[in-house]
Amino acid sequence: QAAGSIHGVDKRSYGLTQTVVRNYAVGLVMQPLAKVADLQDLLIIADISSDTTQSGVACGVALRYTNDKTFTMIYIDRKGGYGLYQTSGGHGVLARYDLSKDIKTANLSVNRLIIVAEQTLIAVYINGKLIDRSDGQLASGQLGLAIYNYQVASARCEFDNVSVQMLTAG
Repeated sequence: QAAGSIHGVDKRSYGLTQTVVRNYAVGLVMQPLAKVADLQDLLIIADISSDTTQSGVACGVALRYTNDKTFTMIYIDRKGGYGLYQTSGGHGVLARYDLSKDIKTANLSVNRLIIVAEQTLIAVYINGKLIDRSDGQLASGQLGLAIYNYQVASARCEFDNVSVQMLTAG
């Protein structure tokens, strides 16, 4: 917000253009989007691309994030896979991963990710197709953009046309 990248529409929605998250090591890097720590029911839309020579790189959205051990991550990787991972207190409570022919895998290809999060239910659409609908345990927390390297890599995820809409009054 301070850099002028986030454009508020009203108190219940905001947008973001051309933001990059980088990672050079194995693991997760998350860039928070808002200071609000108890976001609940959300509609999130983002155009995501990655720039790396490695296939073991995932770009996505971290929601219901309270700390490094309690969060939900929805991601797309360079292998043509998508995942939904939820951990609470460092213990995995939901883990889904599958490949999809609907995911564009070439370097710098843009995939549209749409997430509907209502209470503990999470619906995930990639490039207009419903690919997952899961019920987890976490219902609120922070929101951020995320990159996860499965292996050491110089990787960058670009997020464009990000739109976040609160679905209930907060």
